[in-house]
Amino acid sequence: MCHRFATLKRADIMKAAESIAAELARERIDLSMLDALETYRQHLFRPVDAAEAYPSSTVAVIAATGRGSQLAVADMVWGFDAPWASSGTVYNARIESILESQDSMWADAAARRRCIVAVRAFFEAHRSETVLDKTTGKSAKRQYAFERADGEPLFLAAVHEKGRFALVTTKPCSCVADVHNRMPLVLNTQEAARWLDGRYADLADRSQVPLRAKPED
Repeated sequence: MCHRFATLKRADIMKAAESIAAELARERIDLSMLDALETYRQHLFRPVDAAEAYPSSTVAVIAATGRGSQLAVADMVWGFDAPWASSGTVYNARIESILESQDSMWADAAARRRCIVAVRAFFEAHRSETVLDKTTGKSAKRQYAFERADGEPLFLAAVHEKGRFALVTTKPCSCVADVHNRMPLVLNTQEAARWLDGRYADLADRSQVPLRAKPED
């Protein structure tokens, strides 16, 4: 499961939102079926400038305004409240659960509050490869960064509720599969528009997504 990603500067996130909005407009996609910004504005948080995001971090998220194809950048906390979970919070939503069950905890958010998180890279811990942690002096699983081969931002599918969001995950592409058994639902601009529009059933298969892996020292 994804528990860290490298953030983009706010100006780049806004530029990403503009590119997705342009695709929505080109395809004449109206997002009025999604909750309008005004309905959750009171739950939003103040912007935080950080190079990386971890669970419970405040992150700039691309969400619908409720006005046609318009999008906005809203600051939300990573993680849905889940009192039944051991940690009290759930950070990732499985696409399989969204597609297969109308009664899952994600059903309402997936129907009405889909959003996008634009990032530079996401990280996964290798299932068996270890390195010496320079901070603790103990052995730890090696982290790998995954990014687009062309260096462009990654668009990650997400859902939100009351100022909180969760990343949507799926089975990994071959690049990630060598490291981990899950990955975020990575999208390009056209696919991000389809995710927001609700046409996402065929986006679950990310096996051909072109990513490159960089091991951390």
